[in-house]
Amino acid sequence: MIYVFSDGSLASSGMIDSSVGGRGKGVWTADNQNVAATYFLVFDPKAKPMSAQSNTELSLQIGNFNSDGSLNTSGSPAGNNVFNLVQMVVLNYMALHGAQAQFPTLYPSPNLNNTLGTGAALDALISFQPLAGLVNGKIAG
Repeated sequence: MIYVFSDGSLASSGMIDSSVGGRGKGVWTADNQNVAATYFLVFDPKAKPMSAQSNTELSLQIGNFNSDGSLNTSGSPAGNNVFNLVQMVVLNYMALHGAQAQFPTLYPSPNLNNTLGTGAALDALISFQPLAGLVNGKIAG
């Protein structure tokens, strides 16, 4: 699994910085977390990774953007919650190894609450079935 994330981008007022250091670029005024994105890539040298959802398209994307390009913060449990995002990435990594049933025990109360749920609630957040090429957590040679 390769995990890629961006915490967003910079916002500009539209004003141009014509100084020598600015070189005619826009003046950056703030951080813009509304366009943050995260994704992961999965590769198995033994076989094509199989969708964990009966509707394959539901495995391809969890959450979405609004028509204006901003993040739909209610589109998934991770849409506006970094802790949930971390839990979703860990859940999907564990699912690739067939260990998703152990996920609820990773974040015990009261300090590290599992905020994604259990059972069917977790199943809906898993993108791929366990990888065919993994044996005891390693790619079989």
